[in-house]
Amino acid sequence: MDGGLTVADTEPEAERRVSTDLGYLRDSVTLLDYWRVIRRYRWLIIVCAIVGLGAGAAFAFLTAPMYKVDVVFVAVEEESDGSPLTALASQLGSFATVAGLEGAAGGRTKDEAIATLKSRAFTELFIQEQGLMPVLFYEEWDESAEDWLVANVDEIPSAWDAYELFDSEVRTISEDPLTGLLTLSIEWSDSQRAADWANGLVTRLNEHMRERAIRDARKSLDYLNKELGKTSVVQLEQAIYRLVETQINKIMLANVRDEYVFKIIDPAVVPDADEFIWPNLPLLLVGGVLLGLFVSLTIAFSANLIRDQDH
Repeated sequence: MDGGLTVADTEPEAERRVSTDLGYLRDSVTLLDYWRVIRRYRWLIIVCAIVGLGAGAAFAFLTAPMYKVDVVFVAVEEESDGSPLTALASQLGSFATVAGLEGAAGGRTKDEAIATLKSRAFTELFIQEQGLMPVLFYEEWDESAEDWLVANVDEIPSAWDAYELFDSEVRTISEDPLTGLLTLSIEWSDSQRAADWANGLVTRLNEHMRERAIRDARKSLDYLNKELGKTSVVQLEQAIYRLVETQINKIMLANVRDEYVFKIIDPAVVPDADEFIWPNLPLLLVGGVLLGLFVSLTIAFSANLIRDQDH
């Protein structure tokens, strides 16, 4: 009978003829089709998943650990000289502005200090003082020869390169809007260095801001003393004397206060050897397995598609 099956028919040929007799044309793929492909290539999928798992584990154990340390600090409260000084500066007008005394009671602002901490100039100064160029670019530094491993002088890392690396990958600064607490985080492979850098940055910032305040106050004193010799008006002399006294107090305060702008609440400490943030072993293992499954399934379905087309 036409269209009938014979013993000589192969199984795939028989399946195709039965489908044709029934008038059934499959134009969609069902979950059962997916399961059949997975079952057919199950060993490939299992092997790829195991290989991915092993690759993730190998990467975790061969990668140098990365540590993160935090130093928590807060802005020192300003010691206001009271409204009389503010009123006095207001009365002196442009004279106080020229002398650098406008807003004397609030000269050290938290925003200014934070901006300084993030600034390129301060960061480059810290990197230079600590000699961090060979540390940051250790892959390009020959420690035995104490020279750069570059063929061209133009390829030597610059201060700008160091700032970009430090600012984007090493240092993070965040602020809690509710408490005003600031957190400076350092991520580096050497936990001891990371802690030293974190604490050192805040300490160096306090020194930097203190030196700036003393320098500005002394400039103001020089200007005030010059103006004092030019005037014979008693009221103006008294006002200048009060401003001189304020600047002297500012210098004295800066010299005796170590934590001039920021007070450290919780200093950075060296974490334990196993307290690293990267590599994340569970994440790498799961990622390795998923990658292995993705590769194996791609191969399996591609091979199955080619197999169907050949038949």
